[in-house]
Amino acid sequence: MATDRSINESTPTTDVTRRAAHAASDPTAKAAEQPTPPPKKSLAELRADATRARGDLASTLDAIEKKLNLPHQIKIRVRRVRYGLRTLGEDNPIAVVGIAVTAATVVGTAVWLGVKAVQRR
Repeated sequence: MATDRSINESTPTTDVTRRAAHAASDPTAKAAEQPTPPPKKSLAELRADATRARGDLASTLDAIEKKLNLPHQIKIRVRRVRYGLRTLGEDNPIAVVGIAVTAATVVGTAVWLGVKAVQRR
């Protein structure tokens, strides 16, 4: 038969359980664990906090609306592409000519294939 001593020795005691037992017996530890209440705010401070929170919420909603507004996002992308092409044209005009020729070739080929498909019907 196992004695009480062997049972206690077989169950491992961790630092956490030791600290919890010590904290339960220490009255100063209980006082330290209780959070201090936040300081009381005046009505003007509460209103200022609410106004600030409303402003933050409004700016967040505006940012979300701007991100989800597809026509606006398309305008932004078009402006970026135009600016990139303009900058590329100033730095390397031959590259812009190559891009224009390639685009014209692709559009011309697409139109030609479309006309051929209509003529076969």
